[in-house]
Amino acid sequence: MKLDVRKMISDPFWFAMYMLLIAYLGAPAFLKIHLGIFRKAGLVWGAVLLAIFLIKNYRAYLENKFALVLFLFCVANGITILVNWRTKLSSNIFTFGYMTTSLLLVFNMYWQKEEEEVEKKIKIFSWMNVIMPLIYASIALITFLLSVQVCYELPNGYQYLGMFENRLWGLFNPNTGGMMAVISMAFSLYLINKSVQKKKLLIANIVIQYLYLILTQSRSAYGAFVFFILIVIGFVWVKRENLFTKDRKTCIKSLLKSVVIFACVLALSPIVKHTIVLIPDAVSSLKGQEEKTEIVRTEEFFEEEDANSVSNGRVEIWKAGLKVWKNSPVFGAGANCIYEYAKRDLDKGTAQALHNGGLHNVYVTTLVASGVVGLGILSVFLIMVFIRFVRALFTKTDTSTFILMGLCGGILLSDFMESRILYANSSVHYIFWMTMAYLCCKINDIKKKQA
Repeated sequence: MKLDVRKMISDPFWFAMYMLLIAYLGAPAFLKIHLGIFRKAGLVWGAVLLAIFLIKNYRAYLENKFALVLFLFCVANGITILVNWRTKLSSNIFTFGYMTTSLLLVFNMYWQKEEEEVEKKIKIFSWMNVIMPLIYASIALITFLLSVQVCYELPNGYQYLGMFENRLWGLFNPNTGGMMAVISMAFSLYLINKSVQKKKLLIANIVIQYLYLILTQSRSAYGAFVFFILIVIGFVWVKRENLFTKDRKTCIKSLLKSVVIFACVLALSPIVKHTIVLIPDAVSSLKGQEEKTEIVRTEEFFEEEDANSVSNGRVEIWKAGLKVWKNSPVFGAGANCIYEYAKRDLDKGTAQALHNGGLHNVYVTTLVASGVVGLGILSVFLIMVFIRFVRALFTKTDTSTFILMGLCGGILLSDFMESRILYANSSVHYIFWMTMAYLCCKINDIKKKQA
């Protein structure tokens, strides 16, 4: 097949795929520090495409209510930058640029596209989210089996490879790795449900990613997984029409089946966790070493909180963030100003965690970064999406769509403990908005057909 390079350069989809690839390659901290020039080159590319799109297709923001609300959100963040121009102006502009190319360009990349073209592109996108996490998860599991433990220092602090504090880091933070595993499992199920080839590879990937997820012990990622699996059980495996039928026997059987499957999935996790730890011990004994591998969370990233606390010290960060918000309640302080103001109220370890991972809650982050105006507009968008998604769940549509809805819902849930979908140039950020672009396109099509 001959590639039309000019067409690809002018297509927002390929810009999004480029940025996603750079985000994937930059997931390991030791690689991310070398990819800045490629991210900035992508930003220039996206800015040009966005300018062209705004001029030629401004009607997209009038005809698509989702796009209009996101446009208003970006306007609010632009005002925030102007209000706080004395602090971190250049970094706030760069963050704003990355975010607007996602919310205003990537989100609208399927506008007025043929269904066949959209489905072809979403398949390419899906395979990207199978292969890249599969490579990383495989490397991580190898480091686990060989009991690899490496620590190295970068400007933003110490980084780890392999196992650290009884959690599997692999090549990067286990919370990132856990979320990647959930995303990869979701797209594998999506492709299987689409009856694509290479199902054995997809099934093997689901097994590998599940093991990786369990070993990362990421609470936010596991929460996303639980939500995702609930949607898959209720609307794909058991089938929606059996759960919401007037036939009581069928309904009861389907509900019981759903409960049993869900209980089995939850019960499987501790069994897998306590079984898989025997493998590296066996490998060590073959090498003549006596080691005992444990998978129990022992880390103390934050001094004020116990490692077993669900928030794991995040509450202290949220409190510091809210203090910053009180000084700029309407339009916020700006995304890159939060650390400068909040670190005064935090100890050294917690301040470092804030510097590395932000406020660890995208909703608190939005409130502090863009004020009640920004959070209010984002809330309107999320409520609109929730209503339309719920309606779509009870209409006759492709069940593969439910899988991606469950994934987006899981990501939104996990972002109560992380901050990835906004003000971040991460793989999760691009995956979420590229998936949302597809889903909003699909539910708009459903609405048109019903009309």
